[in-house]
Amino acid sequence: MKVKTLGIDLAKDVFGVHGIDAHGKAVVHRRVMRKQLLGLLAKLEPCLVGMEACGSAHHWARQIEKLGHTVKLMSPQFVAPYRKGNKNDPNDAEAICEAVTRPSMRFVPIKSEAQQDLQALHRVREQLLKSRTALVNQVRGLLGEHGIIAPRGIACLRRLLSELLADPESSGLSGLLGETLFEIAERLRFLDEHIRTYDLRIGRVFANDERCQRLAKVEGVGQLVATALIAAVGNANEFKSGRELSAWLGLVPASALQRQS
Repeated sequence: MKVKTLGIDLAKDVFGVHGIDAHGKAVVHRRVMRKQLLGLLAKLEPCLVGMEACGSAHHWARQIEKLGHTVKLMSPQFVAPYRKGNKNDPNDAEAICEAVTRPSMRFVPIKSEAQQDLQALHRVREQLLKSRTALVNQVRGLLGEHGIIAPRGIACLRRLLSELLADPESSGLSGLLGETLFEIAERLRFLDEHIRTYDLRIGRVFANDERCQRLAKVEGVGQLVATALIAAVGNANEFKSGRELSAWLGLVPASALQRQS
């Protein structure tokens, strides 16, 4: 098969594949099992491969590029207008195959394993922060039901919990509520320790990455922002200008925010 452009609709087990030749004629239109995908691509001459930027897309992009193909990732919202007929694997693959050839199409940079590893650190840390915030809000509500108003700030809440647990009788708490607060305090310590662990891991990456050090020279940029930016962007040379990079990140000029307000 002389495939020039190939569209792949990624999935967990069964992928849709659609390929065309140099004349735009469809030469591949089928479903392929997960374990068969790389074998099929290994038999093809180097071609342009398009995929939607979704779960596992960056992994597959790296694997397919090792076979000599050129891979382009696109946002699913930009692919949808090219779909013909009902949404299914083959039709999605055909839409991807057509969309990737459009000269005005915007592509998503392929992330390296190092970028995804760093991004995983930030995402797990963010989930821990959300869990801690939810726990703190729950404690405030429980204490408020017993007439105890906790001051703002996690540090203040920690001190209040320590005082209540040190002498629960003087605070008028029942034994059952005291046990509940003790368990909550343990969970809070658990989350604090794990957040510190992830902060240390991110700090090590920050200290060993020269790009992060350069970003940190910008006012207001610390290790969290610098490492998150490196994880999201990777090689900034893939963008034509700083304006294009800002738009990709979802940033807008301050003047635009002033007009909205």
